Amino acid sequence: MHITIELSTTPLLDIAMFFATALAAISTFAAVVLSLYLSLSSGKVRLDVSASLYDLIMPGQPSVNLVTVQVGNKSNQPVNISSYYWRLNPLGSIVCHQIPAESPYSEQLPKRLDVGDRASFSVKLYDGSEDWLDGMAQSVIRHSTFFCPWFIGLHFMTCTVTPQVGDSTKVRVSKGLRKKLKKQIIEQGYHHSLPDEDEYF
Repeated sequence: MHITIELSTTPLLDIAMFFATALAAISTFAAVVLSLYLSLSSGKVRLDVSASLYDLIMPGQPSVNLVTVQVGNKSNQPVNISSYYWRLNPLGSIVCHQIPAESPYSEQLPKRLDVGDRASFSVKLYDGSEDWLDGMAQSVIRHSTFFCPWFIGLHFMTCTVTPQVGDSTKVRVSKGLRKKLKKQIIEQGYHHSLPDEDEYF
């Protein structure tokens, strides 16, 4: 007497094999996509930027109020910073370029940043005839428009850092700096000297 045992796949086993094959294909595809993404992103310029007020305190000397733009290189390669500028009206194309004067408080432009390096570009908030706060407050008023009043433009004020190669990085100006500018505008009455109505259009 002979007993024959036949092995056959069940529907459940077929389904399991299908999902295993599909999972392997998806894993391979994901690995290819990730590899491609990493190869492309490794050459991108990535900067960590902030624009704020800082108090520089030195022993035996009065503190110095600074407007400081800090830039950190998060890329996988060195980056050369060529310039930075302020945009006072999100709806306009006019910007205010900043060139930090030679001083012990600031790095100079252009500036090379190696991987992981940081640099600070600073100007004095008050500096005699070169009063950054007052000059910028007046610029906010001059660049206001009918569709974007000065207080809205100031609310969305940004600082943009531009490398010699690669995309620029834009960051919103800190709340403390925006409040300082608003206070200067109101105390000096600059908001009563808005541009002529013809300049709105």
